[in-house]
Amino acid sequence: MQGSEIMHPADIGRGANQVLAELGAEQTHAVDEIEVRMPTPR
Repeated sequence: MQGSEIMHPADIGRGANQVLAELGAEQTHAVDEIEVRMPTPR
């Protein structure tokens, strides 16, 4: 992965997941974690 597009802070037109797949590290699943809290008086 060193030296690939994924290591640079610029946007990747075809997407980070596509670049990772091309490098042999295809994403197989994702987990979203959502946290909820009570609003403050402000």
